Amino acid sequence: MSRTKFVHPSIDSAPAIPKLFQSLWGFTGNIDQALVQARRHGFDGLEANLKHPAVSERSAGEVREALAEAGMALVLELFTGGDYVPRLNCSPAEHLAELEHLLQQAPDLDPLRITVVTGGDSWSWPEQLQFWSRALELAASCPLPVSFETHRSRSFFSLTWTPETEPALMRASLPARIGQEKPHESQTPQPRADHPQ
Repeated sequence: MSRTKFVHPSIDSAPAIPKLFQSLWGFTGNIDQALVQARRHGFDGLEANLKHPAVSERSAGEVREALAEAGMALVLELFTGGDYVPRLNCSPAEHLAELEHLLQQAPDLDPLRITVVTGGDSWSWPEQLQFWSRALELAASCPLPVSFETHRSRSFFSLTWTPETEPALMRASLPARIGQEKPHESQTPQPRADHPQ
């Protein structure tokens, strides 16, 4: 599958139209009930975790078919390390193995995009850099757009920023738009002027 290249809004003549997705966070029904509720409230689709019962209790084909029949899209959320707040004994290698497995499963559901909640804020700085280098490689190998979201206890939630560590992150390959083949140089984070180098 080829990836869609980023087109700057000034080049694209069609204006972007935002889509609204109903989160299944806290929802306990099945996929059919979720789609009826989303349609009734004017949503364009669902945001659901791969492990949510509304998704996991049906085959990927059945979920795709239900979404297609309802005319709705899916934003798929993946998390590693056990749950939204990860197990502290889950190593970076375990997170990466789980992420790789989940990213291989995700395309079967044909989501519009994937959001990933991964990493741990208790890891050392060298572990963080090594982890994110591989996590970004895995995301780039996925045939769908992938973005990373922070959450409590995750890598970027409560790091202790110092002049020694922030420039290292800025040099790390963390493009502003994850899910494209290669970030344009204007999208690569630059050190902030208000922080010492």
